[in-house]
Amino acid sequence: MLMHLVGKITLAKGLGGEVVLRLFGSAMDWQERLETLSLGWDQDTPSENFTVERWAWHRQGLTVKLAGVANRNQAEELRGRWVFVPDQLLVAKPGEVFFLKEILGFRVFNGDQLVGAISGFSSNGPQDLLVVQQREGAVEIPLVKEFLREVDFSSAHILMRLPPGLLEAQR
Repeated sequence: MLMHLVGKITLAKGLGGEVVLRLFGSAMDWQERLETLSLGWDQDTPSENFTVERWAWHRQGLTVKLAGVANRNQAEELRGRWVFVPDQLLVAKPGEVFFLKEILGFRVFNGDQLVGAISGFSSNGPQDLLVVQQREGAVEIPLVKEFLREVDFSSAHILMRLPPGLLEAQR
């Protein structure tokens, strides 16, 4: 099963073995379907699977009770672990905000001009950036509603209206 990194355990909560999970992205409805998760000591390798007994919203993330974690001492041992969820949870339903991984490889158009294909993602802090591959190299395009006109999943393309000079300034 493919797993996707979504956050990190930041602390133990209470005496009953609950942990606080800080999410990296904004919360979506995938938490509603969360039954299992995996923990790892690095960002690339989930190594231990857990059944989720219950969860609740907690500030910038979730409070989670994992099966087999019975007390605060066991919960403390999980601090600092990276948290992964099954990849199939991270697929947006029609009308929902999409996950970045869903648009990887999409072609980006500025009006009717092809800019290139999305080869990755970055961030400048306040916003996500599309890394778009062109013949001359990669450019970064802010993924903001002011530029975004349409995301067409059936044809795997994104229509944008970019400000003049945005692409040229990166060459």
